[in-house]
Amino acid sequence: QFTGHYDGQGGRSFIGKTGSEIIENLLRSAPLSFTDADINTTAFATAKTETNGDMAVYLDERQSIQQIINDICKGDFGYFYVDNDGLFTYNVWVPSRATSITLTDEDILEDSLQISFRVYEQFTVTRVGYNRRNTGDRAYLYKRNSASSAAAKYDNTASKTITTYLTGSSPADVLSQRLLFLH
Repeated sequence: QFTGHYDGQGGRSFIGKTGSEIIENLLRSAPLSFTDADINTTAFATAKTETNGDMAVYLDERQSIQQIINDICKGDFGYFYVDNDGLFTYNVWVPSRATSITLTDEDILEDSLQISFRVYEQFTVTRVGYNRRNTGDRAYLYKRNSASSAAAKYDNTASKTITTYLTGSSPADVLSQRLLFLH
């Protein structure tokens, strides 16, 4: 269990840092106290440049380190693992800039397109919660994206809502679009 550390401003939090920085800080903090010999610092540095954006993690109650890392990965499209050299590693998934197939709205709306997945299991709307308030109702702001062409074609308006530690609208929008890209 981990209750955070003092951030120098009287709170127990990690504010304005990327997911990779927060996870690396968790690994280096007591009770874990790992060193460079235990951490793939190159992977963490690369992930810092590929991140969706800054996060704010407020630890006002005890949480397992595993849960904190899982929540960071969810909001950063990151994955945390031990690599083949036995080092803690963190990477961020970034979609390829080059695509082999491009589907336009017209392609989706044509009757000739064949479906090879269960449409009812897919979602066409994503909502990503970000900028959680640290006081009061602790509510999130939400960024919403939709694949309206696919929703119209397949009569599917299923949605996926996730909450994250992200602090900005733009990073939440990127994550929302990536979720739609995968589904």
